[in-house]
Amino acid sequence: MIISSGLLCLITALIGLIGLIKQKQCIALIHIGGLMISAIIEFSTATMSAVSKDQFFMTVNSSLHESVVHYHKDFDIKNEFNNLQMTLGCCGASYFRDYLKIHSTTPSSCKPTSYGFGCVAAITRYMQQYIILLMYLCFIFAILKGIYITISILLFRKTVDKGNSSV
Repeated sequence: MIISSGLLCLITALIGLIGLIKQKQCIALIHIGGLMISAIIEFSTATMSAVSKDQFFMTVNSSLHESVVHYHKDFDIKNEFNNLQMTLGCCGASYFRDYLKIHSTTPSSCKPTSYGFGCVAAITRYMQQYIILLMYLCFIFAILKGIYITISILLFRKTVDKGNSSV
């Protein structure tokens, strides 16, 4: 979504440049419309980032609990989960007792005395900072585009008024 908004903004800037050089009103209107669409995309992305935090947490929670259940059955899951536990310093999905619930031994990558929290909390904490950053950046860029749209509309009206007064 962010990449498509960036590409749209780039195309809109090129259209605006062409409109500036050729001094065509229809191109200026296309430029303003593209800016509006881009600002709406960024504003909606920021809003969805704020609203869908719980959805992310639920997905991570269910995926990691499922991984704990299949930990000793699937070699790939075992390797990835060991890597996750060592990298993030976490143990189990919610806590090290997740392994005990499935009547399994606690893996060596899981150190219950050192890691006092599960991998769901670790991933959520890690991703939270990036989600918040994304949200703020989208809001800031949407506001900046709103200001740019306002300036573009004012300039467009000024050129339209000049065109009408010279006739």
